Amino acid sequence: MNPSVDAGSFRIAVLSGAGGGVPDLRAFAATPAEAARFTPLIYPGWLRYADEEFSAQALVHELADEIAGWGGRVAILGFSLGGHLGYAVALRLRSLGVEVAGLCVVDSFLIASPNMRPGSIGRHLARLRASVQSGSFGRFATQARSLFCRGLLRLAGGRVASLVRRSRGLFRAACAADPVFEYELSMRLLIRATVPWLGELDRSIVPLPISAAHLRTAGVAESDGVWRERCPNIAVVEISGRHESLFNPENFADMRRAFASATRDWR
Repeated sequence: MNPSVDAGSFRIAVLSGAGGGVPDLRAFAATPAEAARFTPLIYPGWLRYADEEFSAQALVHELADEIAGWGGRVAILGFSLGGHLGYAVALRLRSLGVEVAGLCVVDSFLIASPNMRPGSIGRHLARLRASVQSGSFGRFATQARSLFCRGLLRLAGGRVASLVRRSRGLFRAACAADPVFEYELSMRLLIRATVPWLGELDRSIVPLPISAAHLRTAGVAESDGVWRERCPNIAVVEISGRHESLFNPENFADMRRAFASATRDWR
């Protein structure tokens, strides 16, 4: 077991990227006993994101309230968008009197617009070619559907949420028929709700004075300055892989080493 963290002293809240779901905890824990330290939080999903009353700030408060209900000290691990949410949740928890042992964010790049994601069409096409070359036609089909759904939703621009509100039954049927469409829809709506909030967050940054780390790939280096403003005690650790492949099994050992090193002060 990781000797740098006392598993019995606090739980580690896990916040996923914009697509939701649960990251593969084998990237941070080598055994089921180690994995028991982590508690993934489930995001509400596309129907809630399309609600006119939904906001990123409301989501932060709900996540913080859920974690505060555990009692005792906590730590936070956030991937991609979950890193930004994790920073805000940590600030909220401290305002509620909850002791936060540490924050670890993983490849949490800056999001300047709803269409911005690390990478390019060229890289997505390269992934499609790689799937064909390896004979993984099931993976190719999933990646192709994902690109199609993403393009379709981008065509709708800022009207996606209003379209969902007007045609909930149609979107429910589409999501039930294709989980890939549901994933892309949820991600699109959450990013659209989050981008303006992130802009406000970084216009008046509140320093988070706790042990923190950013485990990031080389392609996310431009985010270092903002993260150092948000977390004065942050350690930036470069890790192998790319944003979309961090949770592939070949990257687990490197991620576990980086996480163990980054959490040595979580006592």
